[in-house]
Amino acid sequence: MAVTVVHDKFGSGEEWERAITEAEKGWATGLENLKSTLETGADLRIAHRPFMGILPAQLDADRIAREGIAVNQGVYITGTVEGSAAHGRRAEPG
Repeated sequence: MAVTVVHDKFGSGEEWERAITEAEKGWATGLENLKSTLETGADLRIAHRPFMGILPAQLDADRIAREGIAVNQGVYITGTVEGSAAHGRRAEPG
């Protein structure tokens, strides 16, 4: 199957070159994502996002007291996402 995209109604000259380039990039990205979604089920808008693989929670006074944490502010990691880069790895002390 082939898809051909034809743009019209753009003006001519230097002032339109950027608009044409951006439209072409938008179509290329959209069609690449459509192809990926149809062939593999992977939505590239999600698959290409940065992903740490952690499950963060607010570090509040109750948690600090309950767990004897030696800081007053920060982010508390409750777990990791299975299969992510963070899963199964432990921070080295120090």
